[in-house]
Amino acid sequence: MLHAPSFYDGVLAAISRGGDTDTNGGIVAAILGARFGVDEIPTAWLTTIRNAKPRCPSLRLSYNVEEIVPQLLELS
Repeated sequence: MLHAPSFYDGVLAAISRGGDTDTNGGIVAAILGARFGVDEIPTAWLTTIRNAKPRCPSLRLSYNVEEIVPQLLELS
């Protein structure tokens, strides 16, 4: 993670190591997303996430990073 040249390469390296890949990938993606920014997340990955159908629709929370950031900044 520390030496990842890009968001994609860092996440790929984390999940390629095996183990608890979904958890490790999620944590690494969150950290590298903060480091590289949302524009570095591959478009195909974003499309897949946005089109995913939740297993339990009643529990789905709709968060939009563009809406949340200004609210978080107000809290700081």
